[in-house]
Amino acid sequence: MFEISENTHLNGFSLIEVIAVLLLLSIVSAIILPRLFDTGADEAATIDKIKSHLRYAQLRSMNSQVNWGIKFEDASNAYWLFNNAPPNTENDKIRFSGESADQVSFPSTMTMAASPTLIAFDSLGNPLTGPNAATLSAFTAETLTLSAGKSITITDNTGYIP
Repeated sequence: MFEISENTHLNGFSLIEVIAVLLLLSIVSAIILPRLFDTGADEAATIDKIKSHLRYAQLRSMNSQVNWGIKFEDASNAYWLFNNAPPNTENDKIRFSGESADQVSFPSTMTMAASPTLIAFDSLGNPLTGPNAATLSAFTAETLTLSAGKSITITDNTGYIP
């Protein structure tokens, strides 16, 4: 009836070959696809970094009798730390701990609105702002507006940064 031939060739792939190909495709797609699409992680990391630096300036002010603050420079798309002096020259820049330079730059995809250009904190941690450190005054809740609708709010009187 039925004859079994030893020369029969099986067509198709084995289950192990299919699983191996699917595994390779999933690994490659997990590595390549996130790099192709912007997930907004850079902006979120930059916002967290700015918040951390603002809190650092506030903490330094509260641990000394000197006003510490951050000056934002619109032209260079960067910011830097200062203490108790009108921060106008290169010599006034103080390096943040953990940073390699005395000025921290925003990623190229991110910009910041020009106002306020200077935020400082007094010895009680209250936020101050003004055109320069010599004319600082208390402010109501301040919002730093960044690109893509992102913002950082600093609460008046307490300096709380959510």
